Amino acid sequence: MPFSVKPAISDIPVVRQDVSLHIWGLLERGSLADVRRTLLSIESIIEAPFDQDAALRPGGVRIRDVPWGDMPSGLPEMMGGFGLSMTWLTQPTGFEPAGSHLSHPGLQARYEFRTGPDWNSYDLIRPAGRCRDDADRIAACLFDLSQRFGVFEALSNHQKIHCHASLTAAHSARTVEALECAAGHRGPAIPPAA
Repeated sequence: MPFSVKPAISDIPVVRQDVSLHIWGLLERGSLADVRRTLLSIESIIEAPFDQDAALRPGGVRIRDVPWGDMPSGLPEMMGGFGLSMTWLTQPTGFEPAGSHLSHPGLQARYEFRTGPDWNSYDLIRPAGRCRDDADRIAACLFDLSQRFGVFEALSNHQKIHCHASLTAAHSARTVEALECAAGHRGPAIPPAA
């Protein structure tokens, strides 16, 4: 009788996808050189070269040919250790549609979600951190803010005073209302496109 044999994991061809990485916020601990070294170690894990400096500027960086589009484990925590927020955007693959991630260390917020085909819409938001209330509102703000800001190294109060006021407000937010104010959202956020 004929029977089927499931392929071994090593026999499944690897799907390579483009990923968009955005890192933003006020650098609270360490230096930009430390952040770049951390990103260099991420580059070796994902086996896909990218411009670390571009990841720290508004708009982030597009990384080509990342196996499965998977985010390296611990990346949000690594960036959070510097006081920085991050967004990892990738297209859905296989049985795991929610392969994109958002994080904000001040709110202790981390979300997984699915990115739409145009990279500007999302759905299926799932809390992955402590901040589980108001997931849709927080994720909408973080999604918007991550596209606008980069990393600002503010080592003194003088530098913080001259920093972009909206970036400072977004970075320092500890409530959903403060985050919405920094993002320019009024009241509950507009629901994301399906």
